[in-house]
Amino acid sequence: GGGSSLAQAASASHQPQRILQSKSKQPFAALADTSSDSKPRPKPLDPEKFERRCKTILSEYMQDPSNHKELMLSVDELAGTDDYGVKFVQTNADRIIDCKDSERKAIYAMLGLLVEKKKLSSSDVKSGLADLIEFIDSYVYDAPRAFDYLGDMLATMIRTGAINVTWIGEQAEKTKVSDPSNPEKIIRSLMGAIKSDKGVEAVKSAFGPHQKAMESLLGSDKWTAIKKEIA
Repeated sequence: GGGSSLAQAASASHQPQRILQSKSKQPFAALADTSSDSKPRPKPLDPEKFERRCKTILSEYMQDPSNHKELMLSVDELAGTDDYGVKFVQTNADRIIDCKDSERKAIYAMLGLLVEKKKLSSSDVKSGLADLIEFIDSYVYDAPRAFDYLGDMLATMIRTGAINVTWIGEQAEKTKVSDPSNPEKIIRSLMGAIKSDKGVEAVKSAFGPHQKAMESLLGSDKWTAIKKEIA
C-alpha cells in the first residue's frame, strides 16, 4: 500500500498549488465576466420584428433628431441580428419609395448620421442599397419620383464618404438589362440631388475623379453632353 500513500502525498503537495493558480486567475475571470455581463449581446430579431423596430427607431428619431445618443443605443440593440447594418439600410431604403416627404428626409439624415458616427459601415450601405439601385425602374409605376428619391439617397451617402460615383456606375450598369436609359436617369437624378443640396461645385468634385466610370456607363459622347449641361 506504499504506492497509494505516495500518490496521496503527491496529490496533497499539488493541491495548494492548484488552489493558488485558480485564485490568481480569479481577478481576471471576474473582470471578463463583468465586462460581458454589462454588455450582453442583444437577442436576434426575426424579419417582422426587425422591420417593426426599424420603424420605431425612425419615429423616435423624428420626434427628437438632436438626441443622437438615443439613436446610437437603439441601433446597438439591433446588433444581435446577423447583418443588422445591411438590413437596417435595406429596410429604410425600401421605405423611401412610398413614405411621406418628412419621413424620407428623416431617413436620409438618420442614415447619414449613422455612417458619420461609424454605426453603419461603407459595406452596410453598399449591400443595403444595391437592390434599390438595380430595381429602381420597377418602383416608378407606384412612385413616379422614384429616381429622384434614389438620387437624394445616393447624394447623402456620397457626402458621408460611404460610396462614390464609380461604385454607383457599377450598380447602374445592372439596370441596363430592363431599360438601357436607366443609367442616365440615375446619374441625372444624382447630379440634381447634389446640385440642389450643395451646388454645382459639389457635383464637379463628386464626379471629377470618376470620368472613366461614367464614360464606361454612358458612353463618352453622352457623358460629354451631360457634363456640358452642368458646367
